[in-house]
This record gives sequence, C-alpha cells and structure tokens, in this order.
Amino acid sequence: MPFLNEGDVPWTEPPGHVRAYSRYLVGPDSHGSAHFDFRTSRYPTGGYVEEHLHESAEQVYYFLAGAGRAVCGEETRMVGAGDVMFVPARMRHSLMSTGERELEFVVVTSPPGIAR
Repeated sequence: MPFLNEGDVPWTEPPGHVRAYSRYLVGPDSHGSAHFDFRTSRYPTGGYVEEHLHESAEQVYYFLAGAGRAVCGEETRMVGAGDVMFVPARMRHSLMSTGERELEFVVVTSPPGIAR
C-alpha cells in the first residue's frame, strides 16, 4: 500500500518522551521500509524527549510550527518553523517544546527501527 492518511495512524508516546507524541508513518512496521523511518511529531508546551543518543542511527528533524529548545552535542538552539537539525550517530540530543503552540515537526531516521 503506497498511500496512507496521517489521521489513520495513532499517536504514540515513545519511551523517554514526556507529553511528546509521534505518528510512525513509514518504516519497518509500516510499508516495510528497510532504509529509514519517517514520522510526524507534536509536543505540546512543556513536552520533551530526554537527552539520549543512538549508536548507529542518524536523524533529520524539520520543524513546521511552534517553538522549542533543541540540544545537539554541545550546542543549544531555539528552533521553529523552517529550521532543520541533523543528529549524527552517537550525538547526545534532546528537545523541549517552549512556545505557546505545539511544536510540530517531521523526523527521518536511518537506519529504521533503532531510534524510538
């Protein structure tokens, strides 16, 4: 099935996430992708993912709306619509929604199934 509607996929709160939700749209569990997973995420104000790292996965975050504080390695930055964050493997990172509206973004992870 090459098509789906995001609204048909339930929100999940992955381990290490607090009031931080994702919809896993394409990946090993959906569409059988062997090379990446693609998800949309929303963090209400105060929602966050704890600082962590992935041994072999790389991630790209593309921010669509809202505002947040992102930490990647030694750098901390305020992020919002149009910002991109690349997280190499073994780089400690975290993210918290700080704006008045939800922080909305998409994440692509390769290889898939490792970074939840």
